[in-house]
Amino acid sequence: MAEIELSFGGGNNNNNVVKKGEFLFIQGEKVSSFFLVKRGEICLFKTNEKKIIPVGYEKSKGIVGADCVLTSDEYFYTALAMEDSSVVEINRNEIMQYLAYKDDWVRKLLIDLSGKIDHTMNIVSEHKLVDPSLFGDQDFNQEIERQIRILLEE
Repeated sequence: MAEIELSFGGGNNNNNVVKKGEFLFIQGEKVSSFFLVKRGEICLFKTNEKKIIPVGYEKSKGIVGADCVLTSDEYFYTALAMEDSSVVEINRNEIMQYLAYKDDWVRKLLIDLSGKIDHTMNIVSEHKLVDPSLFGDQDFNQEIERQIRILLEE
């Protein structure tokens, strides 16, 4: 059997433009794919007791949602474009087919690492730990949180 080719911005993957303020996915939605960030900025955050807690920030060449694809049926955080961004969408089935051709230890290692990332994000959100560097060059403040809350309610 031939291997499925996965490359940054190549293959049969979907190149998408995500406008500032658009969601790639929302916490709790069914996992369908993950994204490679070609250009732009994507904020990752969890909602916890009506509070929005940033847990990551991805720029060019970042990966968004891969940890969810490997370990969960639902996204365990929300991904929001902070500026117009270009992303490559990789379908969950594609990555699972790709991993099926690899040695079992590779799949197990990726699943283990993904689980650890999820656990770390849970600790960050549970204790409301906000590292300013997670939010890129901007400060995560009440105004940004208010704007995100409005977007979530639409």
